[in-house]
Amino acid sequence: MNGGLTLDLGHGFSTALRVRFLDDRPAIEDRSLIARGYTLLDLIARWRWRKVEASLALLNLTDTDWREAQFADASCVRHEVVPGRFPPKGDPRRRSIPCVAQPGKQTDHPVEPAPDIHFTPGNPFGVRAGITVFF
Repeated sequence: MNGGLTLDLGHGFSTALRVRFLDDRPAIEDRSLIARGYTLLDLIARWRWRKVEASLALLNLTDTDWREAQFADASCVRHEVVPGRFPPKGDPRRRSIPCVAQPGKQTDHPVEPAPDIHFTPGNPFGVRAGITVFF
């Protein structure tokens, strides 16, 4: 959900407070993994004079630790990965190797790794300034 309030201060000045909210939600169908929600606040100030506008944005005012994109995926952690190839099918050693690093062959695991949340971290507090020229 997105929302905000904008205040026109006159003489070309305006300011806005924006909020973005996303609640916790299931990452997979059986609801055993939950994608974490977040709330972000941004403050934007603008000044426009004729065909030029200057802006200053304070993003993520509360410096919230948030996850921009979250996906449920099966993967292996570093200590589970064995370089090389799997032993041939039928070889008893194959069951003891959880994951093998083989580019393009990540679906050939003898034991299916447990799904986990993979995410892109969201940006921390930041300041963005800009100048726009209108034609």
